[in-house]
Amino acid sequence: MRDLIWTVIIIWVAFKVFNLFKTVSVKKTVIFNNYQNQNNSSKKTEGSVTVEENSNQTVKSPKNNLKDGDYIDYEEIK
Repeated sequence: MRDLIWTVIIIWVAFKVFNLFKTVSVKKTVIFNNYQNQNNSSKKTEGSVTVEENSNQTVKSPKNNLKDGDYIDYEEIK
């Protein structure tokens, strides 16, 4: 009877240790896959061009910057 109890205890401990290693392995795999997905989405292919426009910037033309009475430096061409 005592041998049967020890056999059940040893099998139970071995099963728990096996599940512990299995869950750690699965967690590492999930973390690694998430890391790979983040890297793949942020990678840009070589030669690709991305133009990001900022709509908050205003284009300043020279005429809009001048006020009445401002002096403009110029050279006379002959």
